[in-house]
Amino acid sequence: MLKPEKDIIDIIAAFAPVIISLGVAYIAFQQWRTAEKKRRQDLFDKRYDFYRRIWQTYERQIMHPNSYPPLDEIDILDLVHEAEFLFGSDIVKHLFEMPRNVEKQCIDYDWFSKPFQKYLALEK
Repeated sequence: MLKPEKDIIDIIAAFAPVIISLGVAYIAFQQWRTAEKKRRQDLFDKRYDFYRRIWQTYERQIMHPNSYPPLDEIDILDLVHEAEFLFGSDIVKHLFEMPRNVEKQCIDYDWFSKPFQKYLALEK
């Protein structure tokens, strides 16, 4: 028969690797979750910055039409490439519609912002 102290030590020794493994798994999960939150925040920041730049261009074209040359598709090609990377094809299509909307000379915030809403939601 084993001593009671020896039994307790054997039980602790048997469960120690399991407990340590669970602790390591928990820490790894927390690190992954933190990295995922950071990735989402970084993507949101880039998308929002892009949105603001496009809005400023759109607004400037309407509010000060004589100060800036009219927008055409060539003017927004660089922005289109960035939009393809950050957003979907719906935003690219939206950008190509901007020159026609600017011609109306009326700021239409709903028209402008609606396609961006699904990309700029903080929580999914």
